[in-house]
Amino acid sequence: MVLTCKQLLQVGDLLSDTRQGVEYADKLDLDNPLFSLFSRLIPHKALEDNIRRAIIGEETLADDASE
Repeated sequence: MVLTCKQLLQVGDLLSDTRQGVEYADKLDLDNPLFSLFSRLIPHKALEDNIRRAIIGEETLADDASE
């Protein structure tokens, strides 16, 4: 299975949302069942950054995307 540029951007968005949600939950430090779910999420900033660097738009790859 090969993902399109648009799908990869959506993965990048999901990674970003995950990271931001975990950071938000960590700041609040609440003992709440909903926030305890955030402890199960693992952000992957390096992958998020690589997607953002390599995919310029929904149909455009960066020149150095394969590096």
